[in-house]
Amino acid sequence: MTVAVIIPFRDRGRDPLRRANLKRVLQHWDAYNAPVVVTGDGLDGYQPFNRSRAYNQAITTSRSDVFVLTESDMLIDFAQIDQAIAAATEQPGLVVPFTERHEHDPETSAEIRAHRLDWRTTTATVIRPKPRRVGAINVISRHTYKQVGRFDECMSGTWWDDRAMHRAFDICAGPTRWIDGPSHHLYHLPGYEGIHLTDEDRAATESNRRRFGMYKRATTKEQVRALTFGHA
Repeated sequence: MTVAVIIPFRDRGRDPLRRANLKRVLQHWDAYNAPVVVTGDGLDGYQPFNRSRAYNQAITTSRSDVFVLTESDMLIDFAQIDQAIAAATEQPGLVVPFTERHEHDPETSAEIRAHRLDWRTTTATVIRPKPRRVGAINVISRHTYKQVGRFDECMSGTWWDDRAMHRAFDICAGPTRWIDGPSHHLYHLPGYEGIHLTDEDRAATESNRRRFGMYKRATTKEQVRALTFGHA
């Protein structure tokens, strides 16, 4: 069994904290015994980032059996990752390797990035319990990926895409499993508000919200796969 860690990222040049977070996250994954791939979405400039497209490109060009799909601002204990990989290998279905997400403020995040604060012993003031932020880190087998067809590239920008794919995996591959423990999010400018967001960003989020409604109405594997391939 082979494992690949996939981190989707494209620097739009609108928030230097995102690249700083990626640097810290890559330092974290240097200690893990698996190749790490930072993958773009093939788009340019200020266009909303298409995480689904980045995941699809990385998975289809990889020969690995299991994929750790993790955002560029997330830290997590490797023991939870190992448990998630074992679960993803044992049977199909999405595995989320945390049950709560600690969302660190700007000051704490800066200390963690500078290695002046140990994120493992730091509790954030904002903690999102499962199933909130379900797409921050996911572990899937190649077989599970094939059950949904692919990640839905009609989704771009921020919000709703992770909830849509959560439902897609549940319908096509079986119920989601969770590994008990925290994950840690490093601060960056938010994707839901602020002058750094473009009109295209806001339109992408609204389009995602409407498309998620289509996933909520889907009840069969055929309906889900029609959505993930962009046929519906």
